[in-house]
Amino acid sequence: MSEYKPARFAMLFAPILSMCILTIGNTFYTTYTTLELERMGQSNFVVGLISAAYFTGMVLGSYFTQRLILRIGYIRAYALFATLMAAGAMSQGIFYDVNVWAAARFICGYALAGLFIVVEAWCLEGAGSKHKGLVLSIYLFVYYFVQASGQFLLNIPFETVLLAFCVISILATLSIIPVCLTRFETPKQEHVELLSPFVLFRKAPLGIWTAMTAGMILGSIYTIYPLFLKQTDVPVHTISYMMFAIIIGGMLLQLPIGKISDVIDRRLVLLVMLIGSVVVSILICVLHGSFWQLAIFSFLLGGLTFTFYPLSISHSSDYLDADQLVGIVGILALSYGIGSMVGPLLTTWFMSIFGPYGFFTFVGFICFLLGVYTLWRLRAREAPKDDEKVAFQTVVAEASIATEAVVEQQLIEEKESNDHR
Repeated sequence: MSEYKPARFAMLFAPILSMCILTIGNTFYTTYTTLELERMGQSNFVVGLISAAYFTGMVLGSYFTQRLILRIGYIRAYALFATLMAAGAMSQGIFYDVNVWAAARFICGYALAGLFIVVEAWCLEGAGSKHKGLVLSIYLFVYYFVQASGQFLLNIPFETVLLAFCVISILATLSIIPVCLTRFETPKQEHVELLSPFVLFRKAPLGIWTAMTAGMILGSIYTIYPLFLKQTDVPVHTISYMMFAIIIGGMLLQLPIGKISDVIDRRLVLLVMLIGSVVVSILICVLHGSFWQLAIFSFLLGGLTFTFYPLSISHSSDYLDADQLVGIVGILALSYGIGSMVGPLLTTWFMSIFGPYGFFTFVGFICFLLGVYTLWRLRAREAPKDDEKVAFQTVVAEASIATEAVVEQQLIEEKESNDHR
């Protein structure tokens, strides 16, 4: 049994606290931007375009910030990216122009990717190889809870738009304090080499399509779902509860569904999740229900769709050797990122055709398409043997690109452990 070292865990308090403060503001930032664009009278397409700019920044930032982080260190890198995010938020409050907002959201997405890399690499590398699973579970649970709770800032009656963006900027700035005050030395980040996307596509094509679908759906949930709620006359304070429900659903249902996928064919589990998502989407479109109906459906939709990305990781890893696992999560994260860029644009296009409920028409449609493909893959290929399967990993999709190195190492260790049994 590995030795428990309190000092090792104490050094992780600062980055986790910093991410909590930052996430409260960023969660509110994302939802508030969508609602404010709608209040400005902007079209659904413009809202989708600005949302796509944000995710484009995240995808590019996840790859282009790593070398800078290695050069200047975790603490200075965190301060740099948090300052960029604060400046981006403040610019939206000062300049009431959609072009400025698109640029600001791109910058914030770019900065947020760097912040995720800093915090998650710091936490999980600092935990040591024996405690990575524990630290990952704690971090993800805290992240989900804070992300859901940040939605309640929508209930504060800000007198001006500038004041709301000032609060976001202040929270981003305050998040710098814990990492700057830490007394512990930051760990070194290891270099990770990516696998060829063509190799992964030949080995596990379903994993790539599932990750991309997850990006399209979750990217739309975080940025366009508040727009759907607003256009269906849901009060702003109720929107915060719906966003809370959908994120908490994703937090609570990921682990039990993941454990089931460790026992039976993951593709079958994915197919059931996809069918469930289609059914929930249809029910929301048909029932146009009460507060509690919408809250329950939001909870279920989050619980079902948030499992897609971690299932794509676990499924893909089942068909790869240990030496091929390095980089797999990076490719799936890139697929997720591409989906998150395209998803909001396609969702708003569906909404322009079918009205607000085009949101769920889109979700149901792409889940149906992936379900048909999953059914075909079930018939075309046998499931891996139990001793070849890698344990399900709970993953926050938005942070997936930054977490890729840690998850890769866990998958490798799990695979090698199975190979030696």
